[in-house]
Amino acid sequence: MKQKKIVSLIGALVLIISAVVLITGCSQPNSNTDIKIEFDVASVKCQNRSSYPYTDVTSGSPIQEKDELYFKAILPTGKVVENWYINDVKQEYQTGIEMFYTVKAADIVSGKLKVSVITKDAVQRTVEFDSASVKCKNTKSIPYTDITTGSPIQEKDELLFEAVLPTGKVVENWYINDVKQEYETDVKMFYKVKASDIVSGKLKINVVFK
Repeated sequence: MKQKKIVSLIGALVLIISAVVLITGCSQPNSNTDIKIEFDVASVKCQNRSSYPYTDVTSGSPIQEKDELYFKAILPTGKVVENWYINDVKQEYQTGIEMFYTVKAADIVSGKLKVSVITKDAVQRTVEFDSASVKCKNTKSIPYTDITTGSPIQEKDELLFEAVLPTGKVVENWYINDVKQEYETDVKMFYKVKASDIVSGKLKINVVFK
């Protein structure tokens, strides 16, 4: 008789525990579906790059922890990115036109992730080089554009310089505003324009052969 009672009690206890687990599981919302991303579509584009093919993300779309997001600023003419912000917190080293970001649970505030970008006026001047010894392209966007000496450039332009080598010569060094670039000794030099490198309204590039 006692054994039957014990078996019955154990059985009842198992049923109660199962019911509690089932109810608890059902009552918990899927937090991933509750997370939304917000950004100004006039100034930011976004893609989810967690898997290929990449998917475009619009403001208000659901996202989840560990999603790999790619943001690109839509820049008005003459503007460059000053900084990206996540939930109004400045991202110190995110100052380029693009930002890659993996969603962190800690960054979710009130069920949303807010991303914004602040722009500033770009420093705009001209680039000068000897066209007999140097060719230049602006690689900031596709298709690349040819740059001639005296052409306008601006802060954060991504320039590709290529030496026109005389027969039997190699590059010894590239120079920016007559300052030797110690590790730039190849036939090509990639350079992102810095406002601090613009002197007297111009950026001067030259190459020395040996």
